[in-house]
Amino acid sequence: MITRGRESPIEQAEPGVTRQVLGHDPQLMMVRVTFEHGAVGYVHAHPHRQVTYVESGRFAFELDGVVTEMAAGDCWFVPPGVRHGAT
Repeated sequence: MITRGRESPIEQAEPGVTRQVLGHDPQLMMVRVTFEHGAVGYVHAHPHRQVTYVESGRFAFELDGVVTEMAAGDCWFVPPGVRHGAT
């Protein structure tokens, strides 16, 4: 499956957070997420795996109740059903 970023809609996910789904199947989803300064990606869980790469900026990332500071060039893996969020 090929996805063209310029053709994928960008939608509001949370106040100050947009998302653009670039590809998915029942096990994995790839999404481009953009945060305004101070915006919150609320803690949530979903049935598919998630891999996130920080292109720029800094985030407080919460995974299963543990908060870690992440910066440009860092990435994290979220297993299915595990609660996570970012600020």
